[in-house]
Amino acid sequence: MADLIALRPIVYGNTEYQTGDILPSDNTDADEWVACGSAVWRETEPATLPTAKLMCAEPGLPGAAAGGEQTGEDLVGKVPMTPTRKRK
Repeated sequence: MADLIALRPIVYGNTEYQTGDILPSDNTDADEWVACGSAVWRETEPATLPTAKLMCAEPGLPGAAAGGEQTGEDLVGKVPMTPTRKRK
């Protein structure tokens, strides 16, 4: 995805965009801003979020859990992670 970045201050639609601000790229003036050197197209990559890791004990109480025979998890109050419930 490409962003239109202001290289000079630009006033457009009652808003003043400073140097480095992202300009609205769906307007008709975008090509003229690039042609006169007031803006430039810059490719941006989507931000990748870090995955969270469980830093505490599994929720539930030890005991005879219904449905835990399939997975080997014997915690009462925890939904067993069967193959149909696993995320893809």
